[in-house]
Amino acid sequence: MIFVFGGAYQGMEDYARESCGAAEIVQLTENDAQIDFSTGAVAGLERFVLGCVRRGENAREYFEAHRDEWKDAVLIGTDFSCGLVPMEAENRLWREENGRLNNYLAGEAVRVVRMFCGIAQVIKCGWCCCATAGRRPTKRGSTAVRRTWRCRRRGVRN
Repeated sequence: MIFVFGGAYQGMEDYARESCGAAEIVQLTENDAQIDFSTGAVAGLERFVLGCVRRGENAREYFEAHRDEWKDAVLIGTDFSCGLVPMEAENRLWREENGRLNNYLAGEAVRVVRMFCGIAQVIKCGWCCCATAGRRPTKRGSTAVRRTWRCRRRGVRN
């Protein structure tokens, strides 16, 4: 699974189309009680979480129960955890539940990409040598964090 997240209107869906090969992206709403993962790409996870909060359900438990359905999908969610804490209890709970779901999906994902101003930051890449999170052996045998590197197998530059 590839998890793409970022602020609103940061180019997450464009990235999913161009870099992940997602031809069709399903847009979720807060009225959706079930998710169809068969298209391969799903956007609007935060709206699904809002619907779960309003129905008294747990979005993370839904994703845990349907793991086999989304394990090969591209999931796109908006991160709104920064900034002011909402005054309304429902909105605070929505923000917390959305953050919990994002944490779970990032942990389960093979690749995690953060979008900011249309620029993709690969945070996690478990397909290749990138899985070491930027730590590569140096000539002296120690490990050092490298700011940029090229993935040997996929040619991805971060």
